[in-house]
Amino acid sequence: MRVTSRRVEAGDVEDVVQEAMRIIAEKGIDRASEPVQGRPPVAWCFQVLRNTIGNYYQRERTRRRWVETDPEATGVARVASPLESLDSQRTLTLIETTLADMMRSDPTCAGYLLRIVEGERAGELAASESIERGAFYRRLYRCRQKLRELLNARGVAT
Repeated sequence: MRVTSRRVEAGDVEDVVQEAMRIIAEKGIDRASEPVQGRPPVAWCFQVLRNTIGNYYQRERTRRRWVETDPEATGVARVASPLESLDSQRTLTLIETTLADMMRSDPTCAGYLLRIVEGERAGELAASESIERGAFYRRLYRCRQKLRELLNARGVAT
C-alpha cells in the first residue's frame, strides 16, 4: 500500500493493490514458493505491482484524452434536440444502407460490423468466430476503414 500510494492517486490505491493481489493469488504465490520466472517470489510480486501501476497510468491517460477530446464527456447525460435526433436518425439510416451495400461486396466485414452495431462485443465476436483477439481487432479495424471509405464516397464526413 505504501509503495502504491506514492505513485497512484489516493482514491485508487486500494483498487490497484487489489488488482495486483488478484494476479498474485491466481498464480498461487507465497513466501515459501519456488522462484517465479527466475525471480524470488517477493521480487516477482513487486514486478506484478509495478506492471499494475503502469496499467493504471495507461488507463488514466486514455481517460483524460477521452475527456479532453469530448468536452461533453462529464458523465451527465444530455437530451438531444429534435433537430439533432432527426439528424442522428438520418445518419443511422445512411449507415444501415451503406452496410447493406457492403454486404454485397464484403459480406464478412458487413456481418462483423452489423453484429457490433447490434451490441455484440468485439471480444465475444472474436471468440464465436474462433479468431485470435488481436487478429480479429485488426480485421475489424480494416472493416471500419472500408465503411468510412463508403460513407465518404456518399458525402458523409467521418
